[in-house]
Amino acid sequence: MTADELKKELSLGYTDYGFLYKGKRGAICPFNKEDGFYAAVVYDGRTFEFRSLEELMNNPFVGGKSLSEIVAGMEFYG
Repeated sequence: MTADELKKELSLGYTDYGFLYKGKRGAICPFNKEDGFYAAVVYDGRTFEFRSLEELMNNPFVGGKSLSEIVAGMEFYG
């Protein structure tokens, strides 16, 4: 999956995305509400909240890297 494909999927806000990255489990739970986008993310035992899709894709919360940077190394499961 590419960063653009992941961004498109997350923008729908319909389902949660479980993933593995470097042997650690994570989950992205996006919500697309009338008052805007929101996502809760758990990775490596830490929880993060994002109030925009751009923030979610570009914030370096995964070992100093963003989702846009690591998406090629993520393994998604559901």
